[in-house]
Amino acid sequence: EEAVIEVSDDGANWTEIATTLANGRVTGPITHFSRCRTRHRTGIGSKDNDIVLTDMVDYQDVIGGLVIPPPGEQGSCYSGDFHGICFKLKNITVSRTITSTCPPPPTPTNPPPAGCLQIHLDPWQCYSTSRPFPAAFDPLNPSVYEGQHCNIQGLVIPCAETVYNLDQFLPAGGLPPGASIWVDLNFMINSPTAANGVYPNSCGGSSYVGFDLLLREPDQNNVQAGIRSAKQGPFIDVESGQNGCVPVPPATTCRLTWEQLIAPKPANTANYPTLKFKPGGAAVKNFLNNWQE
Repeated sequence: EEAVIEVSDDGANWTEIATTLANGRVTGPITHFSRCRTRHRTGIGSKDNDIVLTDMVDYQDVIGGLVIPPPGEQGSCYSGDFHGICFKLKNITVSRTITSTCPPPPTPTNPPPAGCLQIHLDPWQCYSTSRPFPAAFDPLNPSVYEGQHCNIQGLVIPCAETVYNLDQFLPAGGLPPGASIWVDLNFMINSPTAANGVYPNSCGGSSYVGFDLLLREPDQNNVQAGIRSAKQGPFIDVESGQNGCVPVPPATTCRLTWEQLIAPKPANTANYPTLKFKPGGAAVKNFLNNWQE
């Protein structure tokens, strides 16, 4: 998380001001206190807008017959662990190599030191029945298949966030311009060291589990700053005035979906894993059924 200072002239539209962190305090220049507030912003791992997340798949689907990375793509996945994910990073620049240099964990995360890029993993559990959208995959209409998801009418529980230093996952010398790489992130056996001392397997259970993976806080100009393993998951708390939020008292925030968070872009531009197929032609659901599937 990161502390943010915002000011407003009308109480509806808020502007973030430049801040400085020193001795645990965030300070910044303001001209009045009548419409000034602070809030926590989550998902701030990378200050570098030139690195994005383009895809993700869970270990259960890889074990089921997927080849990750696909032929011709760089990276590695599936270390043989019981549980984990594979995710795809991309450098969208044309002339700059992206690097990260972080102190050994535990690493400060509010914000990370200069030159240190981080990635945040937010698991969540669903204690209600999962459901397919639609019930079966139609090869004539592949784009409408969204896989199996949590029934959002039931109980959804976010878990403790894990923060990783990105230099653990970038290739030696950094990620070259225009390059993409698949990253293996295993959760239980020889798991990468977490910068904040929290590990995803602490959220394990027999319930359905999905993941939000975040480089930065997504918005309409930065859709690929994060990726969600399935379309149904926890809502995101948004402050009044942000993304059209008008709270209904006594609430002081709005609960938005990722599609609402990136508005006014079309909902289908939200960043979810691309549809994949097993060797036999079966569509992959892009969702974790449980920890032992």
